[in-house]
Amino acid sequence: MSRIGTFPEDQKTTVASINATLADLRDNPSSLDIKAINSLLQQCSELIKTLQHPDSSEHWYCPKAPTEAQEIATFLIRYHAYKDSKGAPDWRESLWKVLKGCPDCVKSYLEARDRSNETYLSQYHESKVKAMNETADQAETEAIIKAVKRSATAQDNTLNSAPTAVVYHALANIRVTQKPEIRDLFEERTPVSSFPDWPEPPPGLLLLLAHSSERIRAWAQKQAETCGPLSRLTSNSPHAIVLSALTRRLQSSDHQSVSSGPSASSSAMPSASIDLSLSLPPPHLWSAYPAILSLAAAEDGLPALKRIAGADIPQFIFSHLNDNGQ
Repeated sequence: MSRIGTFPEDQKTTVASINATLADLRDNPSSLDIKAINSLLQQCSELIKTLQHPDSSEHWYCPKAPTEAQEIATFLIRYHAYKDSKGAPDWRESLWKVLKGCPDCVKSYLEARDRSNETYLSQYHESKVKAMNETADQAETEAIIKAVKRSATAQDNTLNSAPTAVVYHALANIRVTQKPEIRDLFEERTPVSSFPDWPEPPPGLLLLLAHSSERIRAWAQKQAETCGPLSRLTSNSPHAIVLSALTRRLQSSDHQSVSSGPSASSSAMPSASIDLSLSLPPPHLWSAYPAILSLAAAEDGLPALKRIAGADIPQFIFSHLNDNGQ
């Protein structure tokens, strides 16, 4: 039996029609007025509720959902801007249920958010898109905290009591990772054991490998060993941006010049916006740096890091092979 979800037969014509409309909207974001957009949102919201899976799980964004459902779910991300408008609360409740149950859906959902910014929302002013993204980040933060608190028990008050996808989400969206409330969760409820079945090491894990708390670093190392290295590192990814921030911190302490030329970092999250206030001070950061780099040991990892950090990373590392971190 296929593990991929399907729409009921009597919905197939509607699915095809809506996906044709979405394809045109991606290419021509201003082709529909706001009234038509709202109508399409409602249709998509109702349609995705009919998606059926062979087990009791729900998937909207990962490969267990058909591509048509993934695209409909991507368009529905627009509901983040609607707050308590008709349809939005029900959509958010369903979204959190999906994300709470599947780390792969979390990863693909965050990628879908980026695609939505570049397609469905591309006709809007940058400030409006930024405001929607901030609303989405805050909604995700609140949902994560709520799920963690609900899962805590008298026997286990650590993050290990929370669903694995929820903890992954807290570290997969690097803007959420840096929220004070999320940082507090990892400090007050530090996991003891690693979580299985994460699709890749999330970017927030790199920050925890450099955390000033030895307890948090120890867990992050366990989790890094469970995850294994990234399969691919690109110079504008959240992982590369965190690596860039940590490398620049070391460069600065070493009085090396840092390139001020063009960077491939995302304008939405430049390396300068990574908060390193809870990270190890530069002399001790060197001891954590090898583990951080090994987690990003994709085939193109070092070239990507070299491009965004403005330094010859291999030479930079070799020049400090005898550094004892004191």
